[in-house]
Amino acid sequence: MPEAVDVGSVLGGRYKVTAYVLASAEKDLVLDGVDQVLNRPVSILVASPSNAGQVATSAREVATGERSGNIQVLDLGITDAGTYLVTNRAPAADLLDLVIQQDAPYIEPFFTDTLGSEIFGVARSTEPETHEDDDDYHHEPERRPARLPKARMPRFGRGSA
Repeated sequence: MPEAVDVGSVLGGRYKVTAYVLASAEKDLVLDGVDQVLNRPVSILVASPSNAGQVATSAREVATGERSGNIQVLDLGITDAGTYLVTNRAPAADLLDLVIQQDAPYIEPFFTDTLGSEIFGVARSTEPETHEDDDDYHHEPERRPARLPKARMPRFGRGSA
């Protein structure tokens, strides 16, 4: 699809391409355009075939708030001819960041007794640790009587006489 997009062409029957901004080494195109229905300026990222899936995934992540970014997703077109993303007017670098796969957020593993073993060059185990005497430490707490007798305390002040 990147080769077929010319200045003046219309994507999705709505977004008219007004200028080329940037072409990446992988042939992703960043374009300026105008939303002909709402008459507002937009930026358009036309993904190369090798990056189409990543652009669609990134656009969904930004739209749902799962991925932070300085852009607002206005439209995502996925056709046989290619994939294009329409956003508010944004810098080309911000749009091309969507081509790059973001690392999954770090999830802290469950607590084990080996916390900190990474310091000594051994990765923490992913399995919970068990010990032969675990049953000695896991028992029912002692039950307290429902009502305790009130303790007699000396009275202070005017009525203490």
